[in-house]
Amino acid sequence: MPDQIETYVETAMDQVRWKKARPGLAAEIRTHLLDQRDACLAQGMDEGAAQGEAVRQMGDPVALGTDLDRVHRPRPQWGLLVFALALAALGAFLRIVLTADMRYASAQGPMRDLASVLLGTACLATGYLMDVSALGRRAGCVCLGFLAATIPSAVFLLNSVNLLVRTIGSFLIQTLFSLTLALLLWRLRGRGWLGALGAMAWAGLCGISCLLTPSLFALFQVTLSALILGLFFSCRDWFGIGKRLGMVLLTVLGLGILFLIVYYGYWTQFRFDIHPELDPLNRGYYAATIRTALSGAKWLGPVDPALWFTENGWPLVPNIEGDNLLTNLICSWGWLPFLAVVGAFAAFFLWMLWKTIRLRQTLGRAVCLGGLTALGVQAVFSLLLNLGVPLFAASFPLVVGNTGTVLNMFFIGLMLSAFRDGAMPEERPAERLLTVPAVSWIDGVLTVNFKGRTLSE
Repeated sequence: MPDQIETYVETAMDQVRWKKARPGLAAEIRTHLLDQRDACLAQGMDEGAAQGEAVRQMGDPVALGTDLDRVHRPRPQWGLLVFALALAALGAFLRIVLTADMRYASAQGPMRDLASVLLGTACLATGYLMDVSALGRRAGCVCLGFLAATIPSAVFLLNSVNLLVRTIGSFLIQTLFSLTLALLLWRLRGRGWLGALGAMAWAGLCGISCLLTPSLFALFQVTLSALILGLFFSCRDWFGIGKRLGMVLLTVLGLGILFLIVYYGYWTQFRFDIHPELDPLNRGYYAATIRTALSGAKWLGPVDPALWFTENGWPLVPNIEGDNLLTNLICSWGWLPFLAVVGAFAAFFLWMLWKTIRLRQTLGRAVCLGGLTALGVQAVFSLLLNLGVPLFAASFPLVVGNTGTVLNMFFIGLMLSAFRDGAMPEERPAERLLTVPAVSWIDGVLTVNFKGRTLSE
């Protein structure tokens, strides 16, 4: 590498205190200097004069480095970190208090809830301290690790009905699939149809894992995440197959699969969830009991016990310590506490969405978009479930469930890591070396031209 250019780059980078940003910034400056040098060489300058002119046009390296240091700094996400921890702590508090009389014969229940918050906090910190761009460079290893965590649990379920394994496997697929797909799509940039088919094959493999788990909701969420992330990259012509063609094909395929999931996997039950009065003692029983309990809900205060409990003191609505915890909240304390919890999560979600839109890095935005899709789908279907339309069994993010809370907090940590490193320059996957360099020997000078870059010796 020319000495003047390297000296300039090193001097400029000495002013940038954020070490993680230095490689990308150095590459950008070096590329610009080399382009300027090549333009000068084309005008007839010799190598030394061309380097000097390129450096002169770039300006003072100390001033440039100082300006870059001012712009490219990590952006700690303390507000969102505290917000996520507060929501997780609120969920544990609700699970402990609302189910104290009907769930805990010992201290094991509250200890599990508290342990989930502590473990979730550790996972949140782990995700936050990770480097999303480094994960992108190791997308293959991340995907293999994901398969190693999900496939064995899915296969195990073929001969077992272990609820814990089922829950962990399902949540792993629901929560982390979008992360692996975002990393893989970013890594396969510019690979044409081969890259597009590879990403589709990965989504199909994860879909098979959902069927083995088995979880129809996980399959629905995987398909929806793949559709949203695919459209995000297709509108940028990420694979080089044509923006319009890619978006049309992906939309038709994604919506078609979603329709098949709903039609063949759920359509017969769908009308009873919408209209439970058609069969209130059988297929519509779940929705009917929730609506009966909610019919007497107040703005503040508990509902009439006759609507909420049986004569033996058992709640009519099943699973009020799990997926139906928010129904429990409404019936125990009223609509206002419920709206406060939902409003807090909505504020957290919208804050994350606003930061995602402002991100410039393609990989970071894709990871955050996948995470928001997972959180949003869980929240929507959980609200429908708790309001008497149980289309899918879903836990409200960060508030309901222990395993789901831990995994969601890890993914949220990764999203906050992308926000923290949002000032870093865009990092693109390395191009494959498929172009054969042109070599010439003219007047005793060896010249190598490779992908538009000319090197002379």
